[in-house]
Amino acid sequence: MFSILLVLGGCGGSGTIKTDGVIEETGIETNDTGEIQTPKEADLSVWIGERVFITDDCEEPAIEEGHELTAENWDGYEEAHDECPNCDRIYYVAVSPETLCGYPVTQVRYRGVDFMENDEAIVYDFSEWSGASIIDPNATFDGSTLSYEYEYSGSLAFTGTVNYPEIE
Repeated sequence: MFSILLVLGGCGGSGTIKTDGVIEETGIETNDTGEIQTPKEADLSVWIGERVFITDDCEEPAIEEGHELTAENWDGYEEAHDECPNCDRIYYVAVSPETLCGYPVTQVRYRGVDFMENDEAIVYDFSEWSGASIIDPNATFDGSTLSYEYEYSGSLAFTGTVNYPEIE
């Protein structure tokens, strides 16, 4: 019995390991305890953002919250996707408050996003009378944050940011 304890006790975690001097970069990050940190993936099915309304004398934020629309949860999905075949995701977005910078705010928006390579994206807006239209062909997406901007009628500008939460 004593020899088993000695063997088990001899397997402690101290000591050094000699290498040939070559350290391979793996890109794997660890925390303070040495545990491997796996990169968190963004949940692209949830829209949590802010869109700032900008005029010559006003700058006020709107809060935007929504979810991805799919064929399983929205009867109009196929028609919307036909209008925007490049959209990787289509969202229902609730917007508040009701007025900003003296302008009425549409309380519900439908947005589409084409997530491309190299941190690029295209943001679309859906309207009942014109279908899907590009509002920012030069949006950026870093894997968890979508940033976009556009103008409306020459007197109103917008900057928007969507922060996709981490998948739990």
